[in-house]
Amino acid sequence: MGINYNLKPSSGFNGFSTHLFEGSTKKLGFHISDAIDESAFAKESNTPHRHSFYEMLLIKNVKGKHIVDFNEYDNPENTVFLIDMSQVHYWEGITEAEGTLIYFTDDFLFKNTNSVNSIWEVNIIKEIAKNPAIKFSKSEFCDIESLSSLMIKEYTEKKRNYTSVIRAYLNIILVQIRRNCLGTFPPYSGTNHLSRLTIEFQDMINRKNMYNLPVSYFARELGVSVGYLNEQVKLQTGLTPGKIIEESIIIEAKRLLANTNLMIKEISDFLNFEDLAYFCRVFKRNVDSTPSQYRQRCRKDQEQGLKNKYIRGGKIVNL
Repeated sequence: MGINYNLKPSSGFNGFSTHLFEGSTKKLGFHISDAIDESAFAKESNTPHRHSFYEMLLIKNVKGKHIVDFNEYDNPENTVFLIDMSQVHYWEGITEAEGTLIYFTDDFLFKNTNSVNSIWEVNIIKEIAKNPAIKFSKSEFCDIESLSSLMIKEYTEKKRNYTSVIRAYLNIILVQIRRNCLGTFPPYSGTNHLSRLTIEFQDMINRKNMYNLPVSYFARELGVSVGYLNEQVKLQTGLTPGKIIEESIIIEAKRLLANTNLMIKEISDFLNFEDLAYFCRVFKRNVDSTPSQYRQRCRKDQEQGLKNKYIRGGKIVNL
């Protein structure tokens, strides 16, 4: 049902496992394969995990469930999933899988550039990942498949400047996704984009065991003053760094409640709360329910097979 109810609570929990690039793939920061079934059927993919890179799944047809954070998608088809590095996902009950998987890093996609446009693209990816399932028509998905086939050809043959060609194809796919998502988030205006500083701040929060650290810690790591970090983050997001840290903690708490059987106290400890009661108060203030109530609701929703949200034609719809 999307949750392994047989998991035993463990005080030694160190967070969701993180899949890493290895060897030449790590150096390049990119990988593509049309053997998505090897990923879907792999043992390590059937437990909640995250990646140290972006994952794009071009799913032509899957029989089974794909779970992303707190959302469960049954038998997706002609769908692109774009999963951020902070998100948790896994497969369950897969009997058939057809599609392509693409892994890439910021460094690969925006190599040798730190322009406003590249920073805006990072924002687009992060916005799309908030509703990671993008539904396409059959013909639209075929167009994306054609591009991925060209990427595989370049990746396999490795001709001169092949990485530049792959990067171009990847950007075209992202444009296609952005077209489908048009209307689900604000267009670029030159003032509503996040700076590299703000993006790096948000990424740091989501690293392993970096929850509930003070703003001063992040400012020091980023090489800026607390005042400057507060000013820039609040200007660009409308939220203080402290509030963003708190929201990130709540999202991770929801992931842990939905995808593990850890006791509430263990989740509180993992997120660096010294007091369980305070964790419960912070959670209820943000979610309007206690951690126990939230976990019960997640299990009830999954057992009832409630449908989840896709992006299709510029709108968020339930399918």
